[in-house]
Amino acid sequence: MCRQHGFTLIELLIVVAILGILALVAFMAINPAKRQNQAKDARTKADIDQIATGLGVYFTTHQPQTYPVDLSEVVNNKDLKSLPTPPNSGTYGSGYAAVAEDGGTCDGGTIVCSRAKLSWTLNDPQNGNSVWCWQSSTGKAQPLTPVLCTP
Repeated sequence: MCRQHGFTLIELLIVVAILGILALVAFMAINPAKRQNQAKDARTKADIDQIATGLGVYFTTHQPQTYPVDLSEVVNNKDLKSLPTPPNSGTYGSGYAAVAEDGGTCDGGTIVCSRAKLSWTLNDPQNGNSVWCWQSSTGKAQPLTPVLCTP
């Protein structure tokens, strides 16, 4: 009698079905959309840290010490090589604000901009905090709600 070696069609179909189920479970666990959003947020955080460093240099090298009215001044003053571009669209300048000591309008010259903030919306919010916010008053960046992100 001759014995044949190999697998039957049913055995192969069962193995393919099991592999398909395992691949689906792994894909759901990885969640590529969430990972992409987390990568964009990491880039946003790095960009804001870079701009905040440039703002700090600008502030300490000007007499009287002042923050710029517009972020482009940091680049024009060569405190930052160029302004990074956000991962989605727009410009970081739209999330920048500088104010006078009393919270009023400043011009960077006669009315010194003593406080500043820079924020950008996160793609993957953390605990309901939807913006990454750097504040000159604290000197650090952290996730906050838009209302709490003030200069």
